[in-house]
Amino acid sequence: MAGLDRSGTSPLFNTPDAKDRNKRTSGSCPDGYAWDAGSQQCVRVGLTEEEKRAQGVGRGPQLPPSVGPGDQGGTRLGPLAVPANVMAIINTAAAKYGVPPDILAAVLYQESGFNPVARNDNAKSGGLGVDRGIAQINSYYYPHVTDQQADDPNFAIDLLAKETADNFKRQGYGPNLTAGGKDWQSAWLDAAANWHNKDRTSQFWITYRQAIDGNLQAGTTNGRDVNLKPDTTRARDIPGLTQAESDAAHAIADQMYIKYLGKFPNDQEYTDLIRKGWNSDVLEDWLRNQKYGDTKSTIGDSFEIRKAAEQFAQSILGRGPTEGEIAWMIQNGVPTTNVSAFYEQVRDKAVWAVNPEKYRNTRDRVQKILDGFGVQLTPQEIDYKLVNQAATGDMTDDQIRALVGQMQAPGFAVGTTLEQSKALTDVASSYYKAYFPGQTIPQAMLKQLVGMTPDQILAYVRNLPSPDAPQLSVGSYHDARVVAEDALKNLGFFSRTATKDEILKIATTKMDAEGVDAMYRNTPELVAKQPGLPYHLSRENYYKSRDELEKSYGQLFGTTETPGVAEQAAKPEPGAAPAEPEWIKSIFQQGISTDAARNNFATYFRNLGRPPTPKELDTFKSKVDFQYTNSAAGPENRPTEIGPVAPGLGGPSTNKRTNVFGGMS
Repeated sequence: MAGLDRSGTSPLFNTPDAKDRNKRTSGSCPDGYAWDAGSQQCVRVGLTEEEKRAQGVGRGPQLPPSVGPGDQGGTRLGPLAVPANVMAIINTAAAKYGVPPDILAAVLYQESGFNPVARNDNAKSGGLGVDRGIAQINSYYYPHVTDQQADDPNFAIDLLAKETADNFKRQGYGPNLTAGGKDWQSAWLDAAANWHNKDRTSQFWITYRQAIDGNLQAGTTNGRDVNLKPDTTRARDIPGLTQAESDAAHAIADQMYIKYLGKFPNDQEYTDLIRKGWNSDVLEDWLRNQKYGDTKSTIGDSFEIRKAAEQFAQSILGRGPTEGEIAWMIQNGVPTTNVSAFYEQVRDKAVWAVNPEKYRNTRDRVQKILDGFGVQLTPQEIDYKLVNQAATGDMTDDQIRALVGQMQAPGFAVGTTLEQSKALTDVASSYYKAYFPGQTIPQAMLKQLVGMTPDQILAYVRNLPSPDAPQLSVGSYHDARVVAEDALKNLGFFSRTATKDEILKIATTKMDAEGVDAMYRNTPELVAKQPGLPYHLSRENYYKSRDELEKSYGQLFGTTETPGVAEQAAKPEPGAAPAEPEWIKSIFQQGISTDAARNNFATYFRNLGRPPTPKELDTFKSKVDFQYTNSAAGPENRPTEIGPVAPGLGGPSTNKRTNVFGGMS
């Protein structure tokens, strides 16, 4: 049906009346069409022989079994009669959707001759589905429309009008085709371009012009109606059968014969099935088991082959199957399970040397092995000759891999095998990913590395510019980052990463691991979190030593200079320590033990009555014994400068030089 049959392969129906009209107006074919005297129709110029056969070119007009030639009475449109009750439905639908009623009438006449239960099996001409009812609604393209709905003229004509209106709107035409001064034929052909076969649309237009002559008056009805009930449109009086038996015969056989043979039974066939007491199931089994022509296949086999061909030709090739393809498969006994394989071979222009299951299994293995060599191909891109060689030779995966490995590597110099390119890619990719994390080595770079040793490849990659600091090679930047982050981890900062500035400093100054360690031990940000860093002390030992030193200091000299040390040490989270007095810094820097410091605080107090100054601490030569230099008894340490010695803590001052670490000099 126009608009509802998108296969474009249904036969064109011409009644004797239409034949006469075609003769009368044979010069009215549009541009690109020529008159065919045999089929009495305008046909497109340049049809192939197959297309000519499908459209009946050169043959007399064809009548479907359900289309009669008679004048049904009703509204006359030129020589064409539209049954009055059909005209009423047309007028209602035309007014509802703003479609010219004569267009709808012409389509319905062309499709079915106004027969509400007309049937046409498109499979006979290489098409899809069955055209059903007065509007020939195609079962393949409209699977949601039931046979009962398709046979209901009210439903079918309404659907035809809606589709026609929708397609006109997509072409920019308003109600009654008023647009841009185009004539209706141009509008009709334009609208058809996107929704069904344009050749058939041209024939519909010619039918409209020849049979209707533009004289339809919307709403005109006269004459007698045609009975639109599906069960009474065909004669029920089969010779030799009662009316009830005729009705039963039609109910049992009509759909089965249309489905499998594309025609209705003859009177004898109706009578036979009634006399035998067959139901539709028995009839279907009988039909399916009948021999199909001069082949070894049955009608059931051919039906299933055709159905599978329609499915896989569309899904694999994007078109319907040809009659030649179907005939070849039936003639050669191709099982339905292999129809998809047939169309894969047609698509790939290939010939499979083994059964489809083995071929596909082998092809999957070949595809996986090719993927391992870095060659990604779809199944249809894989050379069928390679698959045939592996399949017929019953090759193992290792054998296929060895065979594929000797193939030319795509994109590489002639003579470079897939095995060589894979080895190169594996080595180069591992180096490249180490210096450019998350990136894939460019194909062009791989080609430059052909022939290099692994050491040469590594040197090449390391000399590439660093993406983080183009002034440095990626190797230098990478090495500096590794040294920096190792140092941070050794100091206990596992979540801290090296900054770009730190890495640049390490790389440009060629700092060794010891220098990097010293740099981070004195980084304020890190010292604030771990105050023992500069002194190679853990946080715990730093606070323990400092607490003991300050307590000893306070007991001898009356005060602890930095209160809050114990409180800060007790906090579970790292944090900055209270500011260190200079004498503590000197003790920690010199690595003096707390016991040695405590003992010598007492010596200072006993001999000088004061604590040592940071400068004095810096002059200690021994981190254990506090060996004090002679400058401790110099002029700056004389009693007059440091005040009287506290009674009882060291005795009166003498003229002798005092060794504050014990004994007299």
